[in-house]
This record gives sequence, C-alpha cells and structure tokens, in this order.
Amino acid sequence: MNRNLVLFLLLICACPLLSTSFSFGEVVTPHDQTEFLQLILANKEYCTERITSEAILVKSEQIYPTNEGLFLRINQFELVRLPHVMSSADGCYVEIKMNE
Repeated sequence: MNRNLVLFLLLICACPLLSTSFSFGEVVTPHDQTEFLQLILANKEYCTERITSEAILVKSEQIYPTNEGLFLRINQFELVRLPHVMSSADGCYVEIKMNE
C-alpha cells in the first residue's frame, strides 16, 4: 500500500484529536472550479505530484484535515478548501470535470 496513502488515512483518523480551527477571509467555494484550478495550476510545483486530463494528483503532505473540512496548502502562505478528494493506488487526487 502506498506510504502516503497510509499516512493520509492516519492523519484523518487523528483529526478528532486535533482541535484546531481555521478561519479564512477568502474561501474558494466548491462550485467555483475554474478559480480553484487556476490557484492549483499557479502553484503546481508546490502542491501537485502530477496533472492528467482527468485529475490533479496532490501531494498528500500538503493536505490538512480540519473541523471545517480538508484544505490543500497551495504555497507557503495559502490554504484552499478541497471540494472533494479521491484516492487510488497513485495517491490522492481531485477530479477535473469539464463543463459541457
């Protein structure tokens, strides 16, 4: 099993033990995928492993679980809320849905 996936799952299990609360002035809403993708692509060296036509594989060490949901550290100073995270043998990823 992928070491990063195991660490991610352990981190999620430990989430109730972490009583940290984050508040952000600007939160990317899940329905605004264009802005979300632009933020990730602008910071892809910091927060992504690989980008395909269907998904963005994110670095698992940049995912932070909180009481308000999962956040991705896109650079040294910014976190964005992850609308939906999937996992596979390759790691954690965000699906890219093209509007038709």
